[in-house]
Amino acid sequence: MGKAVLGAVATLVMLGIGLFWLQGRASVDRGAPPPFVQPLATSTALPAADLADAKGVAPPGATELTREQKRFARYDHNSDGIITRNEMLSTRTKPAKKTKCRC
Repeated sequence: MGKAVLGAVATLVMLGIGLFWLQGRASVDRGAPPPFVQPLATSTALPAADLADAKGVAPPGATELTREQKRFARYDHNSDGIITRNEMLSTRTKPAKKTKCRC
């Protein structure tokens, strides 16, 4: 019993010495200061341009799809015009695979 207590005290003393030794070595040496960065000479004035005669291509318009066409396109993953069973059920199996099985 006395040897166990003596071993525990010796272990705590060694840990304390090691802690003080490591913290004493943790001091950081000062290095060279960072180089001086000169500020850039920037003006606060915005550039001016005459955009009165500027013309560009009109943006493309979205095609109007019916609700059924949107639903069909959502399920038809490979765009072959046929919705297979796997394509139809893929929206249901992806969330089910994420859940953990309690089998």
